Amino acid sequence: MRLLPAVDVTLAHELEHHMKKEFVENRIPASVGSVLYAHFPHSSGGTTYTVVEIEDGPGIVTDETEIEIDLSATLHAETPQEVTFEDVGGLDREIQLLRELVEVPLRFPFAYRQLGIRPPRGIILSGPPGAGKTHLTRAVANEIDARFYYINGPDIIGTIYGESEANLRKIFGEGIHHAPSVIFVDEVDAIAPKRGESGSHSDTRLTAQFLALMDGLQRVDGVMVIGTTNRIDSIDVAFRRPGRFDRELLIGPPDKAGRLQILHIHAREMPLSDEAIDYLDTVAGATHGCVGADLMELCREAGLNALRRNLKGRTYELRSVEMMPQQLVVEKQDFELALPKAKPSALRETIVTIPDISWDDIGGLEPVKKKLRELVEMPLLHPDVLSTMKLRPSTGILLYGPPGTGKTLLAKAIANECRANFIAVKGPEIFSKWLGESEQGIRHVFHIARQVAPSVLFFDQLDAIAPVRGTDEGTKTTERVVSQLLAEMDGIEPLSKVVVIGATNRLEALDTAMLRPGRFGLHLLVPLPNRAERAAIFKVQLRGIPLDSFNSLEAIADSMAGRTEGFSGAEIEALCQETKMCALRDADFATVLPLSLEHFHRALQRIASSRLLYAAEVAP
Repeated sequence: MRLLPAVDVTLAHELEHHMKKEFVENRIPASVGSVLYAHFPHSSGGTTYTVVEIEDGPGIVTDETEIEIDLSATLHAETPQEVTFEDVGGLDREIQLLRELVEVPLRFPFAYRQLGIRPPRGIILSGPPGAGKTHLTRAVANEIDARFYYINGPDIIGTIYGESEANLRKIFGEGIHHAPSVIFVDEVDAIAPKRGESGSHSDTRLTAQFLALMDGLQRVDGVMVIGTTNRIDSIDVAFRRPGRFDRELLIGPPDKAGRLQILHIHAREMPLSDEAIDYLDTVAGATHGCVGADLMELCREAGLNALRRNLKGRTYELRSVEMMPQQLVVEKQDFELALPKAKPSALRETIVTIPDISWDDIGGLEPVKKKLRELVEMPLLHPDVLSTMKLRPSTGILLYGPPGTGKTLLAKAIANECRANFIAVKGPEIFSKWLGESEQGIRHVFHIARQVAPSVLFFDQLDAIAPVRGTDEGTKTTERVVSQLLAEMDGIEPLSKVVVIGATNRLEALDTAMLRPGRFGLHLLVPLPNRAERAAIFKVQLRGIPLDSFNSLEAIADSMAGRTEGFSGAEIEALCQETKMCALRDADFATVLPLSLEHFHRALQRIASSRLLYAAEVAP
């Protein structure tokens, strides 16, 4: 039987005799391709061996078995793909840091010895999927001409007792044998989970083995371990200290300049028209929160749009495309069609949108609109101006007032005007019956808001999330949620380009700690509309709707505004909807009838009756 070791074992004396004795005592089965583990003589350490040749096998190792260790065979090592730093966009700062942390220790280890310090042995790259963590690591390994060993966390898990640990030892052994090398552990949280939470002894053994291997690298030069994860809090804390994973780098979504750089990289092989090239800047500005993988998919979709456009009305044959290469050009319109499909992949479990509500869709409330422009548009659109004046932007704004006055619409409109992502959280939705999940929900939405900045994080029914603490109605869960929300608002992690807007119609029910400056310190009253504002709301609701020839839009809006004293914006919208239904009923839903004042009066009677009935139900 001939064995191939994973590491250099030329200094291990009497190894074959010792190995045979160990295999015989444990009745080890062997077959071609199987991986066996044996300790070194007089040592607790050891390595793995691959069975490369066997006679009269497979079978059990016995006293008659002759074992030969082949030291001439070449060990397997993965060569990094031809990825260079020119293929990595939007990560200039991260590239510079990785070169300092990886290239210098692997190329010039003697420099650290001369300085009397230890080089870093491990780095964790965290961030959303598709941000470029694997791509960046391959580029670093390729640039410094190092061997690249790829470990996919879940794939290394074996089904046989001890197989997972043996697989890990084998790869680390090969990395040491072929230094300089980079051992890349994708989804490192799968093989280094927090002990005590998984409930699996095999996971605990694998974590302990991983820790031992990381500690063993302190005596070895030329090996760097890079792990990636999008769940860094799930990694055992024992790994997150100097000597193991020394540094943690966040690879987040790129800014506009980074997105433009990534778009140019993915579109450099595409035949783009001049208009399409110029339009890439607009695409970069409209893809907040998108990572490299999302932008690559966007470019692919634009290319497919160009192909569909050229094949329209033709037979789907490849030769018909080859006959008109001059027509296969990606135009601006192809990117315009692809742009709505570009959604941040890491955030698809949460509704993150750019609303289509504009200021023109909100009647009245001009003082509130003006104040919101000052408080939100300036920090998001002109941060350099505030920085020059050393002004700290307002991050918390509270809209309060009666129900239906347009608080949610105002938050959506300001997000749209700033081209910011809009994340809506309804108060009751945040609560869970499981201990700690409600607080985790708060942390999660703030984490998302930071990732897709510039963003507007809107808490509807804020009084349901942050009621007054210490009252009989409150619960321990509510108090923990309030405390978590206070911690997030205090900015332990900075809310750069994130505006938090809360809405409530029960200001007195909010915890007073939420209302101080630095949290929701800016309070804007959204009152019931006056007559002029009600007329403006009617004009918005009736825009583009056919009216009879006897009444103009101005006349109907003014007349109905005088009849709807005390109505909120939502009630006026409901009145207009009921008016349209009255006109459709008169036509038996067969045609469109112009709206008349009679339709409005009938609808008003229905709405007024509903308001009276509701008032009677809620009266004490």
